[in-house]
Amino acid sequence: MCPLSKTPFLFPLLALITGILVQYYGQNIIWSIIALLVGGVIILFSYLLKSEKQFTYRWAFGLGVFFSFLAVGGFRTSLKQESLTYKLSDTYQTYVGYVIDTPQEKPHSLACKVHLEKDDINIVCYLEKDSTRRYPEVGDQIIFVGELQAFKNSGNPDGFDYQKYMYNQGMTASVYLPNVMWKLTGEQSHSLFTQALRVRQRIMELFTQMGFSVDEQAILSALTLGYQNALSEDLKQGFRTTGTVHVLSVSGLHVGIIYGLITFLLSFLPLHNRHSWIKSALVILLLWSYAFVTGLPPSVVRASVMLTAFCAAEIFNRRGNSLNNLFVAAFAMLLYNPFQFFDIGFQLSCLSVLSILVLYPILFDKFKSRYKSVNIVVGLLAVSFAAQLATFPLCLYYFGTFPTYFFLTNIFIVVLVSLIIYGVVLVSLLGGLSVYFSLSDVWLWLPIELLKGIVQVMTGLISLFEKMPYALIDQVKVSFVELVLIYAIILTMLTALRRLSSKAMIVSLSFSVLLLVIFLVVKMKDHQEKYLMVLNNNKETEVVIKTDGEKYSLDVSDRSVENPVYCLGKIRILLVNDILALDRMSDDIYDVNYAIVADQRIRSANLLHDKYKIDTLIVDGVLKSYVRRQLTKECENRKIHIYDVTKKGAYRINF
Repeated sequence: MCPLSKTPFLFPLLALITGILVQYYGQNIIWSIIALLVGGVIILFSYLLKSEKQFTYRWAFGLGVFFSFLAVGGFRTSLKQESLTYKLSDTYQTYVGYVIDTPQEKPHSLACKVHLEKDDINIVCYLEKDSTRRYPEVGDQIIFVGELQAFKNSGNPDGFDYQKYMYNQGMTASVYLPNVMWKLTGEQSHSLFTQALRVRQRIMELFTQMGFSVDEQAILSALTLGYQNALSEDLKQGFRTTGTVHVLSVSGLHVGIIYGLITFLLSFLPLHNRHSWIKSALVILLLWSYAFVTGLPPSVVRASVMLTAFCAAEIFNRRGNSLNNLFVAAFAMLLYNPFQFFDIGFQLSCLSVLSILVLYPILFDKFKSRYKSVNIVVGLLAVSFAAQLATFPLCLYYFGTFPTYFFLTNIFIVVLVSLIIYGVVLVSLLGGLSVYFSLSDVWLWLPIELLKGIVQVMTGLISLFEKMPYALIDQVKVSFVELVLIYAIILTMLTALRRLSSKAMIVSLSFSVLLLVIFLVVKMKDHQEKYLMVLNNNKETEVVIKTDGEKYSLDVSDRSVENPVYCLGKIRILLVNDILALDRMSDDIYDVNYAIVADQRIRSANLLHDKYKIDTLIVDGVLKSYVRRQLTKECENRKIHIYDVTKKGAYRINF
């Protein structure tokens, strides 16, 4: 029997993904209509064939279904794109909406995701901080007056594509609101999703009441509820460095632990009689109750759908296939929201689960022992290796980092995460019982102290591995072509080792040589580049010079240079970091190709034009908006080319 016959949802999933990708980048619904017509014609053809020819052309029906699901992917993506198409007004308008997620505290504001029902769009409102006012909570209705702004990227090379990220998250615009521009109406949303987030908020408040420290609350909220906004940047970086950041996102690992706990607690129910379906039904109910409490994030929904399919197979006495369950979950989630395919968490989660389902049995069978204690360690190592093997190329592509000690850290951290989840469940149960029964304080104090101890052990281990030499290899970002080649090498190498195939080994080595050649060509090209770049940074002036393969930042804080003109080859560049120093210069006029205006005290470019003959004026991001407008107006009057990095992104000068 063909192995693919056990995973019938693989081809519909591939067709759906193909349709999503084509429509996402092509943005033309015509091809989806054509694909649907072609699919319908092929399916009709397969039905009209004579019975003796149907076996010969049995592939026709499958091909027709493929085209049909390809069209479905295109239609669903097109609908999502239309929902995000909104013409922003260039004037202040009054808007009413509901807060749809837990507000996130920023250094100078409070970020609230708001759904505007009238316009049917999601936006981000940045509220001015004010300790005297009550901030919005999930589900609160807010009315405000403001001018919606489109999301913008910095325009710096290799910078985070914030605009695309917010687009994929379903966000249309943002607005900053001073205190006088918004207020709460007193109305609240009662949707299922809002109720889920409220329950999550109450549980986080329960952690505070139990006496956990700020960091302990943040870790517990992340590990059990998937809420990461309370984590400090130092904690996040520690998990990234050690290769354990995946445990901070509630996913298949956490749902699997909860599933194991639920099945253990329900083990007293009979398995093999006519009422055995009750246990599976209760497992499904409790699983989705946990998903509800976590706020229904995509990773939890995916894992819950997989386990629901497994439990449903038990109810109907059918043998479930874990791989097919994964494909069913991914298909359902992408059908609901096609943009989830572009979510990094979705990609990493699905790849890690896929790799574990395929590689774990092979690795465990290869290295298992007759001793149960040894097999526990072997199992943890097999899971860690399988997950990391599938995800590290994607991490190199997106982040350019590789955690060196992931193999060791994941063994300890996964065990500790399990203990923490069990501890939180125990503390929650005891806390609930204490409401109805008069329990002694020691019944709560002891589990809470044990839970604190486990959290402290986890943070201690993270800190220990983070400080070890070469804990994180960075600056190894790969291109899309290199990413494909790395996965090709892994797949062909695994095939060669599994089947002892010399042909697969030769193909794998060929891919490796090709990857090495591409790496060397890119390295040589990178070494030959010579440029100066003014980056878009509104906090401080950032000028980078690259030559002989090395990058270094120009010290713009040094204002002691009388005539800061830098000669790079035949190009002369003036750095105006002290406008007052120009008054002390001689009356000679200097010719410069570029002038970088980076002094926040500047109000006019007239003094510059008196001292220098400038071809191009580069306006730095630290300047105020009214100053940039004034400089632009003056340069246009003098017919001097001006470049504003805040509008057009980083400016690069090759030399």
